[in-house]
Amino acid sequence: MAVTFPVFRFARRNLGVLIGIVFPVAISAIYFFGFSTPRYVSEAQFVVRQSTSNQQFGGLNSFLRSAGLSSSADNSSIVKAYIASRAALEDLEQRIPVREHYQGSGADFLSAWPSVLYGESSEEFYQYFQNRISITVDTYTGVLILRVEAFSPEFAQELAANLISLSETKINEINERIVESTLTTARSELKRSEEELSNSQFAVALFQQGELTLDPTQSVSLFGSLLAELNSELSEVETQIQNLRKAAPNSPNLPWLLNRSEVIADRIEQIKSEYSSEETGYTESISEFERLKLQHELALKRLAVVVASYSAALSEAQRQKVFLEHFVSPNLPDKSTEPKRLAITLTVLGWSSLLYLVAWLMISGLREHSVRE
Repeated sequence: MAVTFPVFRFARRNLGVLIGIVFPVAISAIYFFGFSTPRYVSEAQFVVRQSTSNQQFGGLNSFLRSAGLSSSADNSSIVKAYIASRAALEDLEQRIPVREHYQGSGADFLSAWPSVLYGESSEEFYQYFQNRISITVDTYTGVLILRVEAFSPEFAQELAANLISLSETKINEINERIVESTLTTARSELKRSEEELSNSQFAVALFQQGELTLDPTQSVSLFGSLLAELNSELSEVETQIQNLRKAAPNSPNLPWLLNRSEVIADRIEQIKSEYSSEETGYTESISEFERLKLQHELALKRLAVVVASYSAALSEAQRQKVFLEHFVSPNLPDKSTEPKRLAITLTVLGWSSLLYLVAWLMISGLREHSVRE
């Protein structure tokens, strides 16, 4: 009794220190050094870049870069948001048994899931999982640092690798949407121009098949050549007739030449009548053919312009594409780095001491105030 009495007396005199400092530090030390399950951390670093970067560093772009606002950082923020989302956890669970690992690895009552801190619902598992991953992004360089905690080094590495793989899949989906949104209008215009050209070609072919000629203007050209030859021949015959009438009006060749002149003149009139007749329709055929040919030429020119626009849109889509480049692959940890037992215990000691000091000062102030009264 003589031995224990000083102990109880010391405890009674320093009850505040024991409750405020010693007890929380002892509980923390007992848990972290005696019960907490070691966690292994796998780290990876990667960056999201565009296919071609803007090389203009003047004006507003230079100011944005100096302020840390660049397209790479924006793309990295998208990937960061995805990794920290419920969608990423759902996609991850379709690949590897995430819940089974954190639930059945023999972890302690606070580190495992479910625990006294996190229930068995999917929402609480999502909150639990958020404490097992860490994704940070450098807003200036756009570099992302992914840290994953697990109860085995192999699963930590596998978990980090799958998160990066899922991020690459998400980037590919973004690229597909970029291409689709950029090329949708260009593709529709290209398809419409191709249809117009095909329709114009079909109309020309149908016309040629109906008229039994490749080009009615060639037929008209033949008529013109024939008329020129007949007019030339008629002119020669009339010249001969005039000469005979002057030199030998009784020549036996004169009636033959007159008959020849009438035949040629009748042939010329016949050809002119055929050319201008509404039944033969050469004028209308030429007009229709010229219209179809003009439509075909315009369709060709329009298609050339649309093809150039489509090529420009395709180049723009390729320029806007983003890709994920990981230059630090997920490592296989050979030593547990979490939890930081000593650091956490010292932190508890510091905060306990600070809170105890604040409480002591408040109590002392109240006592002094009551004594004065």
